[in-house]
Amino acid sequence: MFGSELQKPHTDELLRQAESRRLEEELRTIRKQERRAAGDTVKGRVDRLRARFGRTS
Repeated sequence: MFGSELQKPHTDELLRQAESRRLEEELRTIRKQERRAAGDTVKGRVDRLRARFGRTS
């Protein structure tokens, strides 16, 4: 087999991975926008972790 024929499956796999990552990033962006648009209607973290514990002496 020629070098270009050996390289083709690898190139195809890299293209699939790149497309998958683009879709994941797009989904993250959409979810973030939906959370921001929802505002206070969505239940989320009530307080920060530091606020849960009192200060030590």
